[in-house]
Amino acid sequence: RFLVLYGDDIHDTESLKECLNYPRAMIVSEVDNPKPFGVVEINEEGFILDVVEKPEFPKTNLVNTGANLLDTNIFKYPAEQHPNGEFYLPTVIGKMLKDYPVKAVHSTGWLTVATPEDLARVEQVLDTETGVRSSDRRPSSRNLGDGRRAYHPEHRWRTVRILDS
Repeated sequence: RFLVLYGDDIHDTESLKECLNYPRAMIVSEVDNPKPFGVVEINEEGFILDVVEKPEFPKTNLVNTGANLLDTNIFKYPAEQHPNGEFYLPTVIGKMLKDYPVKAVHSTGWLTVATPEDLARVEQVLDTETGVRSSDRRPSSRNLGDGRRAYHPEHRWRTVRILDS
C-alpha cells in the first residue's frame, strides 16, 4: 500500500491515520461548490460507489480531498483523458471500485491551497494553530547527509515529509 497526497492540500494527522485502518481509502469532505473537485458517492457502509472528476452537475457535495491510500491494483486500470485534456487519479480510482472497495474517511481537517486567497487563509489558520507568524516560521530540519534534509512541521497540519531535495 502507498499514500498519494496532492501537493496543494494539507491534511490533519488524525484523518491520515484513520486511512491506515483500511486496505484502500480516500479522505473526503463536504464542500459548498463541488464542481472543481472529484465528486464522491458513498453507500450506507461508507464505501465509495463512484467518483466523477469535475462534473457539470454534481450528484453530491462530497469530494475527494486529495489524500488516497491505494495499493498496486490501481495500476491495472488505464487512465483516461478528461474533456479538459488532463488525466485524473480519481477517475482511475472510480474504475477500480468495481473490483476493489475503497473506504471513504471523512476529514477532520483539510485545507486546500488552489488560489492566492486560499494561501492567505491557510497561513492564517497555521498562524493560529502554531502561534507563530508565517513570516517568522522556519521548518525545523536535520541534516541526513549527502545533501538531504528531513523537515518536520511543528504543528498538527502535515503534508509529506521531504526526504530528498
